[in-house]
Amino acid sequence: MLKNYLKIALRNLLNHKIYSIINIAGLAIGMACTILLALYVQNELSYDNYFKRLDSIYRVVGNFKLSGNELKGVVSPAIFAQTCLEEIPEVEKTVRFRRNGDITIKKDKNIFTENDNCFVDNSVFDMFNIKVLAGNPLTVLLQPNEIALSEKGAKKYFGSENPVGKTLLLNNNTEYIVTAVFKNIPSNTHFYFDYFLSMPSLTESKSTIWLANNFQTYLLLKESADPQNVEKKFIEFVDKYIGPEIERVMGRTLAEIKGQEGNAAYILQPVKDIHLHSDLIAELGTNSDIKYVYIFSIIALFILIIACVNYMNISTARSATRAKEVGIRKVLGSDKKSLVKQFLTESFITTFFSLLISIGLIKILSPYFNNITGKEIPISFFSNTFLLFSMLAILFVIGILAGSYPSFILSKYQPIHVLKGKAKSSVKSGMLRSALVIFQFTTSIILIVSTTVVMTQLKYIQNKKIGFDRNNILIANNAYLLGDQIETFKNEMLKFGEVKKATISNFLPVPSGYNNSLIYMKGKNEEGISMQQWSVDYDYIETLNMKIIEGRNFSREFGSDKNAVIINQACAKQFAIANPIGQVMTKPTNIQRNGELRDYIIIGVVEDFNYESLRNTIAPIAIFLGNEPGMISFKIRTSDISGLIAKFNSVWDKFLPGQPFQYSFMDERFNNIYFAEKR
Repeated sequence: MLKNYLKIALRNLLNHKIYSIINIAGLAIGMACTILLALYVQNELSYDNYFKRLDSIYRVVGNFKLSGNELKGVVSPAIFAQTCLEEIPEVEKTVRFRRNGDITIKKDKNIFTENDNCFVDNSVFDMFNIKVLAGNPLTVLLQPNEIALSEKGAKKYFGSENPVGKTLLLNNNTEYIVTAVFKNIPSNTHFYFDYFLSMPSLTESKSTIWLANNFQTYLLLKESADPQNVEKKFIEFVDKYIGPEIERVMGRTLAEIKGQEGNAAYILQPVKDIHLHSDLIAELGTNSDIKYVYIFSIIALFILIIACVNYMNISTARSATRAKEVGIRKVLGSDKKSLVKQFLTESFITTFFSLLISIGLIKILSPYFNNITGKEIPISFFSNTFLLFSMLAILFVIGILAGSYPSFILSKYQPIHVLKGKAKSSVKSGMLRSALVIFQFTTSIILIVSTTVVMTQLKYIQNKKIGFDRNNILIANNAYLLGDQIETFKNEMLKFGEVKKATISNFLPVPSGYNNSLIYMKGKNEEGISMQQWSVDYDYIETLNMKIIEGRNFSREFGSDKNAVIINQACAKQFAIANPIGQVMTKPTNIQRNGELRDYIIIGVVEDFNYESLRNTIAPIAIFLGNEPGMISFKIRTSDISGLIAKFNSVWDKFLPGQPFQYSFMDERFNNIYFAEKR
């Protein structure tokens, strides 16, 4: 009987080619979209799952609040990890991470700029079960000037050679010895690095200052440990170590600060929650959001339902053609059950062919899909159990769902109705089919309107006044490599007619440097605030076209400006200063030596500018005159960008022969903040 069902089903498909192509193509596209979205969701939910003791690994989050200004980030002092090991029995291991921006690596005559680098402790390999392929995992990264390379990094610099014991020149001034090669970190990890630098190489890692929160600290707790008990001991840390430092710096006790709605605390964040539930200051990587998992899951479901509704509607639209067939079959003795089986068989065959085509579509579309999502989702139809199960489930569900309505409706036809020509009209008037059409169009309209809303938001972001000019700003990255020649290089570039202005700094109002520390108004100790503090040169505000609304900009005519500060409107509002010009701000410069303080006179107030995502409220910021030679930003005016870059390259090569000229554009950096919305 099954053979007969198959023969009749195939015959019907071949006899009605256009109908079959439309049905198969519609289902295939719906399946392909659904499976791709399912793979995306699976990838999002799989982050960090390969850690052997995932449920026991936590990240330390610092939560500080002073004068109503709250700072919550994944930062802690350098001394925090060692103190946990010594004073908290529940802690089995600790690991510290410290990002340090781009580095240059030179091997022979080849020089590359690398961003995927980080200073780490030796215990990183054991805690996160990162397999060491070459070198001794027990001794690697224990000494200064040691580096461990991923498989990818080792191949890039040494090819098929064993790099252990060989050296690389970092930042043109320090030789690092390669002590290990580790297995590539999976892409579905909340951090990804190809180059681990030994923590002892970093002088800052030996700091005992508790108010300097610049390290990401991870704790591996013992199996029986209670995270809440560990957090209670963090409270003791605050009272024992942070309290005395706050009192030295601010002249007030920690109890007084807490009494005025201030706070200083550390909490534990499960590592398994980081990728989808964390968006804090100083994240090691770009995290996602659980809401996107929900959104894409719903979209995948809607697409699949729309494809099924298409199949149902087209099938019932042909009801008049099939009615005669049903009538004859019933006259010849077929019962309803056998007719249902026949139509379901046709549905399963159509679905099976659609699934085969969808597999081909997935293979073709996966590179483009990965480009859109910014991921590297592997497509393996047999080794991926989830994918294989999903395809079988889709085949079964669609086969039943898409075939159920036409099979049960058509099998109800009575021979006498067919002979009288009433079958066609009875189906057309069916309420269910009308409801399906309404649902299909409603869902499509919702998705289209949602897309339009997001596009409108992105257009708003592009056109919104953000307090600085991000257009036509070319950024020379890694300008610190120029050393004492950086000012000379800047002046050489200004000789080109295409370059209007230039500024040297390590901080930009787009993702760049980060420096958050304590500052307060002199004579108003209760007004201490932890805020962003940037060091810039004289030309910074003018180059980025920021607006001074009170006072003045830094000037070379005033030698005293080395002790001056410019604040934004949010800072003036936070301190409740009606007339900020001439007021004195104070910040600690050396907490260990009895809390040394330095005074800065406010000479100007700059109009608020967005230096974080537009999703965040503009926070207080203080801008100082200083020497932070990380990047040079050039305000340019030319349509021949490639020609100007060629000029930059030629001058750069005179200063740093063989060193690649790395550049970016500020508007591109700004747009990258909203990658998730664009996706």
